Amino acid sequence: MMGPFMPEADPALGRVIEAIFVPLALLAACASVVWGLQDRYSAVVGAMRGLAREYRTPDRETRPAVLHELRVLLRRARLIRTAVMGFYLTMLLQVASSAWIGLIYVRVARSPLPAVLLFEAGLAALFAAVAMTFVDTVLSYRVAEEEARDAGLC
Repeated sequence: MMGPFMPEADPALGRVIEAIFVPLALLAACASVVWGLQDRYSAVVGAMRGLAREYRTPDRETRPAVLHELRVLLRRARLIRTAVMGFYLTMLLQVASSAWIGLIYVRVARSPLPAVLLFEAGLAALFAAVAMTFVDTVLSYRVAEEEARDAGLC
C-alpha cells in the first residue's frame, strides 16, 4: 500500500523535491568555498603569529615594517572571517528555505513567500560573502606585488 508521501501517490512531490534541492545545492557549493576560506584564514593567522613573534624581538629597525604587515594581515583576517560568516549565513538561510518548502507540502505552512524571502536573503548574504572574498583577493595580490617590488622583481 502506498502512503501519502510516495511519489506515485502524489505527482506534486517530485516538484517539491526539485524545489527543495535548489537551495540545498547552493548550500553544498558554499560549504566547499568555506573549506577553502578556512585554509586561507589559517594561513593568514599563522603569518600573523610569526610576525608578532618578530615584532617582539629586540630589533627595533624592522618594527615599523612588521607592524604594517600585521595591520594588512589583520584586515585580511577580518575580511575572511566576515566572508566565512556570510557563507554560513547563506547556508542557514538556504536550509530554512528548503524546510519551509517542505512545510508547505505537508500543509503546515501555506504561503510560499517566506521560502522565497529566505532564499533571496541567502543570495544577498552570498553576494556579501563573495564581495569580501574578492576584496581579500585584491588585498592579497597588492601585498604580493609590494613584496615583489621590495625585492626588486618589479
